[in-house]
Amino acid sequence: MENAWAAGKAVLTVIRSIGSNWGAWVNSNQIGVACGNRNDDGHSSPRGHAAGRQFRLWPVIGGLCASLLLLGCDKQPGGQVVAVVGDDEITLTELRAEARTPPTAAEPEVLAANAAALERLTDRNLLAKYARDKGFDRSPDYVARRRQIEQQLLATLAIRELAGTPPKPSPAEVQKFIDANPTLFAQRQRLDIDRIQLAGRVDQPVIQSLVKLQDLDATAARLTAEGIQFRRGRGVFDTASVDPGVAKQIAALPDGEVFDLTMNGATYIAAITGRAPLPSTPANWNGLATAAVARSQVASRVETELAKLRKATPIQYDAAYRQAKKAPAA
Repeated sequence: MENAWAAGKAVLTVIRSIGSNWGAWVNSNQIGVACGNRNDDGHSSPRGHAAGRQFRLWPVIGGLCASLLLLGCDKQPGGQVVAVVGDDEITLTELRAEARTPPTAAEPEVLAANAAALERLTDRNLLAKYARDKGFDRSPDYVARRRQIEQQLLATLAIRELAGTPPKPSPAEVQKFIDANPTLFAQRQRLDIDRIQLAGRVDQPVIQSLVKLQDLDATAARLTAEGIQFRRGRGVFDTASVDPGVAKQIAALPDGEVFDLTMNGATYIAAITGRAPLPSTPANWNGLATAAVARSQVASRVETELAKLRKATPIQYDAAYRQAKKAPAA
């Protein structure tokens, strides 16, 4: 209500200003063409000019007052607005994007997901307002991160557009994929591993030097001595969880041999301590292979289109940051 009261005071101020300066506006003849009365000699009278101007201006005054009153009204949820946090609205579109419930979800599940999503959106709006009030949105870090997030979103939309709808793979393509990737199907394995997860980003030369130690205890000791944070533990590795080429290389390693693996943004130094067959049901192979071939086709199409964009766009790199090209295999 404070906003409405402030707007009401503003309206009264405007009206008083118009009243006090009305005579000056008429006499200075700064208002548009009058629709005044005419005298017997055919000339418009000053009284007619003033009355005409007053007649034409009052609708403007009324519209101005109404607009100011509307601006002062408190926002209320309703329609496409599911909540109002201070002066910020949370829309139904934002809620659905945050909840991300599957189309097959039952109504109680949807309601619960929406309620939880609305609480997250509310907290995020409050924290965002706090950050703006503190001026964080004017910091160089914010500007850089905002550009990064915006470009990532646009790139995702571009990939979706470039990928299109992939054609359904032929039975021959599906069978070829099954034969070429046994670690996903007949030779799928569950590997028990002893692993060290590195915290944050570690340069590749450092990772290679750790692998050369071929001893996880020695690796942990060096990381501790160099002040590199890590976490050690045991885990299970499914050969179907990574790229088939990578899975084939790891499955071929003897137990105890140390290797490095980057997966889901994390880097591991690990060694296999045991293994067991984990073949999938042959009846499911065609469906799994069909989806995998379709993903491969989409990736290939996007790479082709991206190569065209690179070729058509002038690109210049600072020599200090340009990625070195790999030397051709001998």
